[in-house]
Amino acid sequence: MRIIGLIAVFLFFSISLSAQIEEKALFFNVKYGVQLPGGDLNDRFSTFFSAGIDPEFYHGGRNLFAGFQFNFLFGQNVKEDPLAAIRDSQGEIIGRDQSYALIDPRMRGITFGGHVGKLFPFASTDESKWGIRLSLGTGVMLHRIALKDENDTANQIRDSYGKGYNRKTVGAYLHQFAGIQYMSADRRINFRAGFTFHQGFTESVRAVDFDTKEIDTRSRIDLMNGFEVSWILPIFLTESDATIYY
Repeated sequence: MRIIGLIAVFLFFSISLSAQIEEKALFFNVKYGVQLPGGDLNDRFSTFFSAGIDPEFYHGGRNLFAGFQFNFLFGQNVKEDPLAAIRDSQGEIIGRDQSYALIDPRMRGITFGGHVGKLFPFASTDESKWGIRLSLGTGVMLHRIALKDENDTANQIRDSYGKGYNRKTVGAYLHQFAGIQYMSADRRINFRAGFTFHQGFTESVRAVDFDTKEIDTRSRIDLMNGFEVSWILPIFLTESDATIYY
């Protein structure tokens, strides 16, 4: 409920500014990045990637912005092996056809929430606009180990059984961005690039982990820091109409 309340504050902040400042725009930031895990997250995953979209209100008069963010997290490198308890002496899992099951563990996750920030523009001799962009926000982080059974032969992880091994973890998180933002004079080239920082305060949501037969009640600190680039699709609004530049 506290997370929902904070997001509601961001919405109120953005709506209030929109009413006060004539110059305004809608930005849709389509982004891609690489993330380095830290803290407890580093014990479970290696380097992974992020992709997502940030819709936001931009208030040009004060160079302020507020909006939402959504990231899909994905990767192939999983350090933790929740299936160790059901492997044989050769390290394999026997499928229902009595052959070795081909199971590919992957990192999957999402983050979503709200953010506010400010652009500190540099002086320009033309109509282009660029500068240092700083933002911070909060939201929800979720991650798990996705167990892909290539031939669908491992009964041990079929349907709901797989949930007992996937280490699903959820919690609140904070995030920050520091980088540059550029918008050309004709508004055809618009992007941002910079460093992202995330701090998750998470815990397992599974009733029990099947491999350990224990309840994981630990409080986790899941960190991920990386580099991100975004293509900005702006809709600039005036009092009478809206013009779309792309």
